[in-house]
Amino acid sequence: MHKSFIVNSILLFFFHTIFCWNCLWSQELSKVNGDILSLRMRYGIDLPFAKMKDNFGANFLVGGDLEYQIKETSWFWGLEYGYIFGSRVKTNPLAWIQDEFGNVIGNARDISSVYLRERGHEMSVYGGKIFSFKNPKHAIRVGLNAGYLIYKIKYIDDYKTAIQIQDPYNNGYDRLSGGPMIGQRIAYHFINPKGNINFAVALFAKQAFTKNLRSWNFGPFENTNNAVDMLMGININWALTFKVRQNADQIEY
Repeated sequence: MHKSFIVNSILLFFFHTIFCWNCLWSQELSKVNGDILSLRMRYGIDLPFAKMKDNFGANFLVGGDLEYQIKETSWFWGLEYGYIFGSRVKTNPLAWIQDEFGNVIGNARDISSVYLRERGHEMSVYGGKIFSFKNPKHAIRVGLNAGYLIYKIKYIDDYKTAIQIQDPYNNGYDRLSGGPMIGQRIAYHFINPKGNINFAVALFAKQAFTKNLRSWNFGPFENTNNAVDMLMGININWALTFKVRQNADQIEY
């Protein structure tokens, strides 16, 4: 079974579960005098710019947020995590050991077809404010975030015959890079008063100040000094909300 089909099936199941849970347990937000705790699932796409554009194409991101909203002031803050994955890698550290057809000679002189993929993680804290319209179902969310971005090249050798990219040599080829990250966001937020539909579509801009994290690298010499990686993207997130009562130590679904 194709890996992308499995990933998409898991995501579809997760979103369906959140929707059903909200339908069963959520109460009307307008009747709850308290702050709001949200568990969010998000999926999106990023386009790279600056130095990162030289090494990778567009990537996808799947992740989750834990957010706390102060209902009286409409300020919010939270923690977020994203898993980065992409299939377009522009730089190829294996070029110097590949033949004219792009194959690597593996064990017992077997020909290995090696595929390059992008993988990474981003973690950050964020905060911002919700600006509501006259219609309480619609709002604009504006925020900032600060965190850490880390990414690398992942090599896929289905038959595991290319010893050059197996442990411990793989670290010399993965070009692991990372560094502190800041970001900005603006989102359209739809809120159903009954709580069973609560989603946002967000535009993001992210800037990371990264460097190569390996003490040694195989292949042609590459600049490992500090670089600025930029990403701009869009994602959609679906929230499961919990209402935190102000007059009691209690959380309601």
